[in-house]
Amino acid sequence: MSGPRWLPRAFAALLLVVGGCGEDGTSLLIEITSSLTVPDEVDRLELTVVGDESGAMLDRSFALDGEWPQSVTVLPASDPNEAVTIRVRALLGDDPGGRVVERTVSDRFVEGQHRTVRVELSRECMFVECADGYTCEDGNCVSVVPDDGGVMDAATDAPGDAAADAGCTTGEECDDGVDCTFDSCEGGACVHSPDDSLCEPGTTCDPTAGCPARPCGDDAECDDARPCNGPETCSGGSCARGSPPTATTGSTARPTAATTPRAAAST
Repeated sequence: MSGPRWLPRAFAALLLVVGGCGEDGTSLLIEITSSLTVPDEVDRLELTVVGDESGAMLDRSFALDGEWPQSVTVLPASDPNEAVTIRVRALLGDDPGGRVVERTVSDRFVEGQHRTVRVELSRECMFVECADGYTCEDGNCVSVVPDDGGVMDAATDAPGDAAADAGCTTGEECDDGVDCTFDSCEGGACVHSPDDSLCEPGTTCDPTAGCPARPCGDDAECDDARPCNGPETCSGGSCARGSPPTATTGSTARPTAATTPRAAAST
């Protein structure tokens, strides 16, 4: 199956306009911007566009040779209203693993429209890794919220509604299972903010993996004095987190930086 079509590009500071965009009047202009310097901090871009329904994929890698923004126009493979997932990775050097920053957004083609999708690669997200279905914004892993392109859903959208379809409505829906992140719902999107104070002094919270495992000799050395997250155990010489107890009041206990007592690190 053919993928989304890639128009001839000219990565430059000016927006890319080629041949009046798509011949059928439907296109996405992906505009990538960043405060990272070229070529000292990043020197390559990888762009992947995947059709959510067709699975058609465009996968390209290019050397950066100018200032931000970098722009490219993509045409639909077949369905002029297909939703797509767009992943942009900025890299440094020839090593395939030399990823510096990555951003994922969800958008869609709208038949007869030339739409612009702006993707910011923020400095705060350098070397931050997020789980599938999440992307980094301002240093935090947040859920990727689909954009409906202003297309009405017969049952839910009001006329003229151009906002993204609703994602979360409460913070309880955003629990990522990582003990050291503070999970909240902001504007319909889940935000997972790492809190280093919930890890051992001198260690940091990974937004995906959580706190580094503590070495231990028995279960008692692993007790974090937080009953809401279940009893910790010592397994294979490292502390393993417990399973939260079943709530009896209609909600699940969850520690936060504001309510969890913790001894201050000695200096």
